[in-house]
Amino acid sequence: MKEKKLKELLAGSPHEIVAGNPEITVEALAYDSRECSQGTLFFCIPGFNVDGNDFIPEALARGASALVTERAGIEVPAGITLVRVPDSRKAMGMISAAFFDNPASKLHLVGVTGTNGKTSIAFLADALHRELGFLTGLLGTVENRIGDEIASVKRTTPEALDLQAFLYMMTQKKCTHAIMEVSSHAVALKRIDGCVFKAAIFTNLTQDHLDFHKSLDDYFDAKKRLFTDYLSSGGAAILNADDPSAASISKELSSGVVTYGASDAADVRAVGVECRNDGISYTVKSPFAPDFGVKSPLMGMFNVSNTLATVAYGLSQKFPVEAICGMLKKMKGVPGRFERIDEGQRFKLFVDYAHTPDGLLNILRSAREICAGRLIVVFGAGGDRDKSKRPLMGAAAAQNADFVIVTSDNPRTEDPDQIIDQIVQGIEQALLKVEPSKRFKYMVEPDRFAAIRRAIEVAQDDDVIVIAGKGHENYQIYKDRTIFFDDREVARNLLRELD
Repeated sequence: MKEKKLKELLAGSPHEIVAGNPEITVEALAYDSRECSQGTLFFCIPGFNVDGNDFIPEALARGASALVTERAGIEVPAGITLVRVPDSRKAMGMISAAFFDNPASKLHLVGVTGTNGKTSIAFLADALHRELGFLTGLLGTVENRIGDEIASVKRTTPEALDLQAFLYMMTQKKCTHAIMEVSSHAVALKRIDGCVFKAAIFTNLTQDHLDFHKSLDDYFDAKKRLFTDYLSSGGAAILNADDPSAASISKELSSGVVTYGASDAADVRAVGVECRNDGISYTVKSPFAPDFGVKSPLMGMFNVSNTLATVAYGLSQKFPVEAICGMLKKMKGVPGRFERIDEGQRFKLFVDYAHTPDGLLNILRSAREICAGRLIVVFGAGGDRDKSKRPLMGAAAAQNADFVIVTSDNPRTEDPDQIIDQIVQGIEQALLKVEPSKRFKYMVEPDRFAAIRRAIEVAQDDDVIVIAGKGHENYQIYKDRTIFFDDREVARNLLRELD
């Protein structure tokens, strides 16, 4: 059991001891009052729906001996230490890091941020480290992993306390490298405070999470801070030169910048790109090594960008070209990312996580490259999230698919039919701009199972079906319940029923 003096934990954080003794021993940390026990330091975190300060009585009843809060006027019983801080979220990150012996400083920590591609690049970077024989940890949307031990995922980037605990477990298991998907929420909510990254990778910036950030500039600022506030001095900043936002990041960094892309200005360039049914290939030109060819079974132009980001990272770390190419040749794919579902049917079917206008556009364009027949897409949009992207997703589908089935995603507390109506508005607007001879009929089917079944029923030889929005997820969230639902499993079962 770990234990440290409260005074020692507070050394790196601005604070005021309002009551009690800073010399007490802290045996555990918690931000959920239900997790408190004897000797726990409880962080009173103001949330979106509840305020941790309201749960102080329960935390104390369960044995908490010290509290950290940013609120004034809190009174505590005798014998309880009360610490006031300017920012309780920031304090939780810094104190948690100190409690767990600053684990990030003992790891080669790589952060991946951007709207699309984070999961794929994180998986690729992790696979590259493993190809070189490093023992790694992975934190992301699909899975959290220490070596070969997989843990459940609650959010893309864990809360600061959970993150520091997970990094600590990595060091205890002798991991040397860790790859982390860093969401914009994680930066804005200071979940990565207490972390220093040896490298950071930027994928792209398109509209998402405006329900939280309120503006695209605010959203981008959160992404940029990974590089300006958390990247170690001299650390590698791997930036997508094909995205205009990258220049804004680059100009604030004095060293360590490596750009990648198709642009002539990129440090690491992909030329002679080919996208086929069996994968992608291209030649890499860079100042780091003589030109070399890349082949990967991953499909689609978006995976050209994802793999090239990993190549640029590998070259920046002086990893052998043979190891980079060897990993890419063997990498079969990432769960729920343009994942092919094949039960011997005469058409192709892919499941993907695309849930933004740009993400859906990229997936459909990549699917079109390998489609000899019609392109069919099934998708919806999540509830309690950015509403403005819904018609944009409808437009992207209308402009790039031959048959669209609009369905429900994770409606959460919203009315599924209203979400669908907002998507349909985008489809209708887009169809007004299409020549009458090229217009198509779309279909609305709120039941996701029925929507997938219908797509499979109408598919013909050489068609391509894309089921988008949920990818690796195996649940569907409604206002009053969460049910098991896996697009991949549903598709497999329905395909097996075909004659």
